[in-house]
Amino acid sequence: MAYTDTIFNTEKSTFQACESLKNLQSEAKTSFLSEGIPTIKNEEWKFTSLAKVFKHDYALISATSLELDDKLASFDQYQIVTQNGVLDIKRTDITADSSIEIADLADKLKDEDFVKNNFNKSFENDLDATVNLNTALLQGGVYIKVKKGKSIEKPIVIQQLLAAKSENTVTYSRIFVDIEE
Repeated sequence: MAYTDTIFNTEKSTFQACESLKNLQSEAKTSFLSEGIPTIKNEEWKFTSLAKVFKHDYALISATSLELDDKLASFDQYQIVTQNGVLDIKRTDITADSSIEIADLADKLKDEDFVKNNFNKSFENDLDATVNLNTALLQGGVYIKVKKGKSIEKPIVIQQLLAAKSENTVTYSRIFVDIEE
């Protein structure tokens, strides 16, 4: 299995995680390695074969300076930009609007309470191999919170810019959306 032979040997965290997340990542890595890559024999994946995706060796990539698609700048929006999975704060609209919070997920993942009470909770007991792989190798991402009793007046646009020096590169990020009542 080319993928798992190389990806865990080259893993590099791009942020400082709290102990709870480090423990979750270790558990996720163990679980992924024991379960293996889902196949069409798994009920949830019976119509989708991942064999071609996972047959290659991959290298993790980190943020670089990339150009935005300015076609999206023509309308009023909350703009979020990630580069190779990492939030680009300088080009992200960290708004003063009191109804919404946009933050770097890496900052949230330093907080023990946030990780214990929120992280991976939307998956509950449905942690399949792909979620475990993402958790084990997580590099960061975006945190979006719509506050209680509030609504958003304009769209949130996330531009995920990806660039690599070779064809077989990968990034592991997550968009965490918290919508209160």
